[in-house]
Amino acid sequence: MPSFKAPKCLLFLGAGFPEEELRYPQHSPYFAIDENVLKLGVEYFVEYVREFEKELCEKRERVP
Repeated sequence: MPSFKAPKCLLFLGAGFPEEELRYPQHSPYFAIDENVLKLGVEYFVEYVREFEKELCEKRERVP
């Protein structure tokens, strides 16, 4: 049964390298990510929270 008590969000953020020789499976000792993409992920979630907050405020204003 799904839970609707708390909103959820899942984001697949690509953080691999374009060069195939730098790609390794997640559990490999050579696995690495392009950390430059982390800023994009943080920006996305910050904007998501801001938009969610706006929606909550709008819903509260409509409740008599």
